[in-house]
Amino acid sequence: DGVPSDTILVGTVYNLFHEEIPNDDDFARQVEADAAAMAQAHLTHVLLFPLGQWDPATRTLDWERTDTVVAAFERHGLK
Repeated sequence: DGVPSDTILVGTVYNLFHEEIPNDDDFARQVEADAAAMAQAHLTHVLLFPLGQWDPATRTLDWERTDTVVAAFERHGLK
């Protein structure tokens, strides 16, 4: 991915889906604050796990909040 071989990649695993945040606006604010803090801490890579949120009503994965997380990571230069 264009990273020089002598560069140390620093990252973390990010799991916000374990918390109950029923309001999408509150979720987006939390993700934005977390992404900013990760960038400020000089993290370069973040593994989002799990990738989606399970919707028990429809028994399917809901990707809407995943898109919110990925967009925040990209805004802050996180891979």
